[in-house]
Formats: sequence, C-alpha cells, structure tokens
Amino acid sequence: MSDLLSEGSLSLEQQEQLGILRRSSTNLLDLINDILDLAKVESGHIGLEQIRFDLHDVLDKATELMALRAQEKGLEILVSAASDVPISLIGDPNRLRQVIVNLVGNAIKFTERGEVALRVTNDSGASQPGTLHFAVSDTGIGIPSEKLGAIFERFTQADGSTTRLFGGTGLGLAISKQFIELMGGRIWVESSLGKGSVFYFTAHFGIPQFQSAPEASPGIELMGVQTLLVSSNQGSSRLVEEALQSWGASVSVTRDEESALTVLTEVVGCGTLHSLLFLDFGHIDLDRSPNRMKLIKAAKDHGIKVIVFVSDVRSSNIRHAYSLGLDGYVTKPLTKRKLENVIGMATKRRVSVPGHDSPNIPTGPDQNIAILLADDSSDNLFLIQSYLKHSGYQLDTAETGQVAFEMYQARRYDLVLMDVQMPVMDGHTATRMIRAWEKKSNVSPIPIIALTAHAYQEEMQKSLAAGCSDHLTKPIRKNTLLDAIQKWIKQCPQRPQQQINSTLAPSSKA
Repeated sequence: MSDLLSEGSLSLEQQEQLGILRRSSTNLLDLINDILDLAKVESGHIGLEQIRFDLHDVLDKATELMALRAQEKGLEILVSAASDVPISLIGDPNRLRQVIVNLVGNAIKFTERGEVALRVTNDSGASQPGTLHFAVSDTGIGIPSEKLGAIFERFTQADGSTTRLFGGTGLGLAISKQFIELMGGRIWVESSLGKGSVFYFTAHFGIPQFQSAPEASPGIELMGVQTLLVSSNQGSSRLVEEALQSWGASVSVTRDEESALTVLTEVVGCGTLHSLLFLDFGHIDLDRSPNRMKLIKAAKDHGIKVIVFVSDVRSSNIRHAYSLGLDGYVTKPLTKRKLENVIGMATKRRVSVPGHDSPNIPTGPDQNIAILLADDSSDNLFLIQSYLKHSGYQLDTAETGQVAFEMYQARRYDLVLMDVQMPVMDGHTATRMIRAWEKKSNVSPIPIIALTAHAYQEEMQKSLAAGCSDHLTKPIRKNTLLDAIQKWIKQCPQRPQQQINSTLAPSSKA
C-alpha cells in the first residue's frame, strides 16, 4: 500500500514520512525472511532443487534486482563469465540467485563510489566439471583483518557501528554460507580496510547429459568491423571492449563526446568509417549534453549505427533516443549477452533472444486483455485493482474459487490471478477444475498465477501441481505483478472473447 501511496501527489514532508515507512517495513520484512531462511536451513527442512537452468539468466536477473540500488548511489555493476564456463547447469537457480543478490547487495551497501563486479570462472582446483568459482568485488570501506573470521557468523557485522550506519540484520552472510555448503562449495573473503573487499565462493552443479563442453552462444560475427566506444567508466569500457574484440571487432575507446567527435572527424578524412558507435549515457540527461547531440548527429550523418547504454529502462532518455532514430539500447548492468543481442538486432546479424533487451520501444498493455482476479480479502482486491487501474487491462473479480470457476466458464479470460486460500473453494481446487474444464471443452489452457503468503518451496510445488503457471508470494509489489502478467500474456496469444454462458455474469468490474 505504501508503494501505491507513493504514486500520488504528496508534499515534500509527506514524501519523507512515506520514505521512512517504506524503508522500515522493507527492513522488517528482510529481517523476518532472513530468520525464516536460517531456521529452515538449520532445522534441515530445506532442500535444493535439481533442475536445468541457464547460468546467464541467473546472473542477469540477480544483478538487475540490484541495479536500481546501485544507480541511486552512482555505482556501476559489472558482470562477466569466462567463455569456458558451462551455460546450461543442473542445480537450484533460486538459491544461487539468492546468494548472488546477498553478496552484490552487501557490496553496494558498503560502497560509496566506484563499482561492484561479479565474475564467474571454472574452479581450477576442482576434480570434476561443473564446479564454478564466483567473485564479488567492490571498492568500498573494506573489513578489518581481525574481523574477517567472524563475519559469516549469525547476527554479526564487521563493526557494530555499521549496523546503524548501513543497516542490515547480520544474517545474510550466515544464510549464504549455509546455502553454498549445501551446493557443495565454500565461501571466503579477502579485504583491506579502506580498499574494498572480494567475496569468493564455489558451488558444484550438474552438467546436462551430452554436454561435456560449454554450451557456447551462437555468437555474433564482427570480424573487421570498426567500432567506437564512448564511456567515462573504466570498468564498463573494459567489459564492452573485451566483448567486441572477442567477436572480431576493432575498438576505439574515448572517455568523452568531444574526443569521440575528433576521432570521427579524423577517420572520415581517411575514408575509413566506423560501423557502430556505443555511447554510455551515464547519469546525464541527453538534452543536457550539447557535445553528445553533436556526436549523435555526426554519426547518423555518416550512416553509423548508434547503440546507447542507459542506467534505467524507465529513463526518458530511451524515448528521446528513439526520437532521434538511434538503433538500440542496453540497460545496465551491462553483460555480454545483452550486448550480443542488441548488436544482432541493430545490424540484422542475428535474431533477438527472447527476454533480453530489444531496440524497440516498449508498448503499453493490450486493451483487449481480460484478467480474472480471485481473492476473498477486500484489502488484497483493492490493492491489485489499484495496481492495474491505469494498466489498460480489463479486470473482473471473484471472492471464492467457486465463483471464479463459474465466471471462467461464462467468459473466456486471458489470465487468472488466483489466491490460494479462499472460503467455499480454495484456489488449488478451482485451478484443477478450470484445467479439467479446459481439457473437456478442448480449449487452450490460459496462464493462472497463484497468489499466496506461503513462501516455502513445497507450497510453490503444490501450486504448480494443481495446474498454476506461476507462483507469486505476498506481499506482492506492483512491478513484480505487472512483470509476471506481461511475461505470461506474451507467451500465450490472445484469443477472441466468447460469452459461453450468458446467465453467469462477472460479480464486479474494475
């Protein structure tokens, strides 16, 4: 509700008060979740999944969760994986992501300027393939040498004063250590006071059958292509330059637009033009940098494709960039996969990879998408109705699983949001009845997203076993809900609406 309130018109004093409320509630939720995780691990009531997953997807999602926090502090997050690291693995992606989020989040919390870097390599000391070595480094305050041995203990931080200065429960590293040990690895740290820290951990994963070597990306062929990179951040420049060179491109690097203009002028005089210009927007608005506008115009005048790096996908810079006819954008944190995808789209050398940055401006929701929300809590109904109020989706509501099932028979929906615990008929039962009816009626199954306060893995499995497509844990944040809806709507083509039984009408409309 505080997220919802923040979207309204508030005075400066009210905004400050709401900020305190949101931070306090988030801190309390983090504390409760940490204690529950620790209790589950120590009681032996937690196990690891053994499913096939894509390592790059885990790295991207984990660091994207931290991107906004890093952006607020003016920090760069750099992510890289060695070319010989297997992409397809078998293990628990959710616990791995949780460990990475914890370590990257800690690095951001204790770093005021500079960068946080995550690098993955094969563990050279391992006796079998599938053991990976992770390193999370920062340029932060560092840890005193006498405290290094205690930081992985429960409710412990390197300095008692940091709890008040930076916040935190002192549980994150203890929980991460437990998860890492469950994954057959270990965790350790190297640090110097005032010079930053590097947290290392190893973890063992299965390799899918018939995959003895890394499942390399198809890659992109840029042999002989001249590229110009403009970025004031050394870490980002290094990552992008290494990626471009690995694809065969020649790279010229400058730190500012003025130098880049000079380079362009010189090469035009020599008759050898660049094909691609990569421009890091940093934290400066596009219209506040005259040299940047001159550089973009010069590049477009000579037919050079321009790809920009932006800190926030919601940035007004993106729409401004496309109004100038630019050729793509990559959201930070930068990764090799994101770069490859956007370059491929801009140069028509490779088809876009679903789920990654695309050089097309995002469009709004389809006005014809119909969603059914089943929840017996008036507070939850009000919250989700408010979340979706300006989304463009059509929303009907039901207060029991029985009513939801009847409404689904009466009108074909594109997606169902199903609360698990409801009177008369619970969400799992209603989902099973919907799936049975779909099969009997020979209609394509639609996405059903379970909404529940239960965060245990076994509860998620119950939802999936009942026929749900996804499982969201309360408290549900607005962006989480909208992202899930968009994800499933994209995967399931919209069908024409049908009024199968006109005697059954929706109970309410939002």
